[in-house]
Amino acid sequence: MRIMTRLSMVLLSLACAAARLSPDGSHTHLCGKATGTPEENQQAVRGNSSEFGRYSVDDGGHSITFQFDHAFFPSWEGTSQRCELTWRRLDPPSLVGVWTLTVADEIRPDGSRVHAYGEHPEGQLILDPSGHYSVFVFRTPRTKFASGVKSRGTADEYEAATREVSAHFGRYTVDATSHILTFDIEHASFPNLDGVEEKRPYELVGDDLTYRIPPRADGTVSISSWHRLVR
Repeated sequence: MRIMTRLSMVLLSLACAAARLSPDGSHTHLCGKATGTPEENQQAVRGNSSEFGRYSVDDGGHSITFQFDHAFFPSWEGTSQRCELTWRRLDPPSLVGVWTLTVADEIRPDGSRVHAYGEHPEGQLILDPSGHYSVFVFRTPRTKFASGVKSRGTADEYEAATREVSAHFGRYTVDATSHILTFDIEHASFPNLDGVEEKRPYELVGDDLTYRIPPRADGTVSISSWHRLVR
């Protein structure tokens, strides 16, 4: 037998009763209060199960044993009770869904933080259950071509069109233990990223996702934050 010191990431179903288990091996099980007429008190005692003491779990994790220090039913004091355990491991939170952009900032080497795509950037991130993804980030408002024709832009207009958009697609994997989101980029608006693998540390709080893009040559770090619209 061993003292169970951790119950995180599991659902514990006890065949005998519900209990409060502490990491130090102690337990408390309380319910009800006996008061009233003799008949009411009898019903309260018969419908009560309250005890405290210590517990242990066998090495296989298939049963739990309660050692009762004191119990509402006095005949249980100083005794033990063995119950079967059913375990189900919880899956880590999934990143699958459709996300809308909330932040697209850069942290410069001097520590300053700037909006990389303007005050109100817009974008969409799609992570599907099969491991495919696409991501689009746009500066707003965009620089328009004076000619209105894609093939007749000026040098400045072409440069702005390149710098005001970040888009790529491919496959992705998630390491929920290390909190690393990996993009295997097939094609990107910046051609140097085609065929590149990028690992991005992420933080997930509810339906809000934030990740950091690997530093550029000058040390600038890009940060993107997203809010999930559809799971």
